[in-house]
Amino acid sequence: MADFVAVGKRLTVTVSAAELDSLAAEAPFATPMGHNDTASVLSFLHVHEAYHIGQLVLIRRLQEMAGLA
Repeated sequence: MADFVAVGKRLTVTVSAAELDSLAAEAPFATPMGHNDTASVLSFLHVHEAYHIGQLVLIRRLQEMAGLA
């Protein structure tokens, strides 16, 4: 969990420092909705990862384990 938190902090710093031009730039791939700018790809990945974290929490709770926090 500590690694996940550390990566999150580094990502927050990096994205916060990003120039608007770089966020508007074309990303190497498009989102499933067809958007291919960097900001849209980052937004999609944020939601996608949150979805999987929710799945992990649900599985852990069903096994009567503690959550991820």
